Amino acid sequence: MQLIIKLSFILVVLLLLSGCGTTSTTSKTVHLVPGMTYYDGPEKLSGKLVFLLRHDYNQRYNDDAAASIYKFDLVENKLTKLTDCPNGIFISSEGGNEFCVNYGLGDYDEKKVTNVFVYSESLHQNRIVRLVAPPNRMSVIDSGHAFFEVQNKKGVKLIDYNIASAKEQVVEFSDSSTWEYQDYGDVLVPPHNTNNVHFNYKSYGKRLSEGKDYPRGYYVFDINTGKILGPATLSNDEYDKSRIFKTFDGRFIFFEGSGSPVEGFKLVSSPLDDYATQSEDPKRQNVKVLHNFSRLPAIGYGIYLLTQMSPDGHYALVRLEEPTIRKSGMLPGFVNTYYLVDVTNGDTRILLKDETDKKTNSSIFTVYWVQGAE
Repeated sequence: MQLIIKLSFILVVLLLLSGCGTTSTTSKTVHLVPGMTYYDGPEKLSGKLVFLLRHDYNQRYNDDAAASIYKFDLVENKLTKLTDCPNGIFISSEGGNEFCVNYGLGDYDEKKVTNVFVYSESLHQNRIVRLVAPPNRMSVIDSGHAFFEVQNKKGVKLIDYNIASAKEQVVEFSDSSTWEYQDYGDVLVPPHNTNNVHFNYKSYGKRLSEGKDYPRGYYVFDINTGKILGPATLSNDEYDKSRIFKTFDGRFIFFEGSGSPVEGFKLVSSPLDDYATQSEDPKRQNVKVLHNFSRLPAIGYGIYLLTQMSPDGHYALVRLEEPTIRKSGMLPGFVNTYYLVDVTNGDTRILLKDETDKKTNSSIFTVYWVQGAE
């Protein structure tokens, strides 16, 4: 019986390891900041990595300098501190010129997370935006504007904030019928365009006043004129960037399995997205397996997440998120390992390790790979 148990254990371990094969061969190791290590490799990577460093995760009280925003130039291997800021939810524009941090000062209270720290690298300017309620969503684009979606009793209000002038305006139809509820949300930046954004409009409930009835759907908002131009015409895969990842040659990258497309162990490439592959290519004749990640981290509740594509579309960035135990009185945190996957041949290696620093208690959660402001 003991022999059977031992053999069964060995078999399980072998099965878990069978999907590993992740290489970490590097030419140079760079300790960017306390708690984060970058592994330089043979690839000619472009763009920049931007992230928010929380200086001390044991510090419950949030203040104006509890964190800092950094950028790391992948071409020059150069790290630059951009600004100090409060700790909070961090987002970056696709070009890496504008950044937002949604936060609340003092002890954390989700009802008080109504402040947004906005920073523009090109303007060397930071602003504080105070909202009436925590934003449902934030968006920043590389033309000096930030957009905030705020829930109220009448629906979702969309605010356009001009960083240079520190002025804001509400995005809405001037001649529409008035409804009990109206939503202006889901702001998205069209590919290769920083002059306008698209938002999703819908009205529902009782009609309160007469006017022009606009159908539900996406519309174009011109940033320069501050006007809504008309309906938008983009395909679904150009909108849903949180679920659809495309390579430089138009193929789709996704995880197979129950967590598809963003979570799993087997990362694949296909000429169709994950839904279309299941229905139109059930035998997976056109599916190419890029990498099988090790299942061992799953024992400790670790998960692999497809987070984004490189700006040039040649690499996929996969984050392994693993729980970690912190000092007494603190909630469990996470450590992250970022893997670089070549979409042409499946070569995979570690790019970044976000290891909670024991000396300074610093931590990093979100990393964005951006083209970089010039």
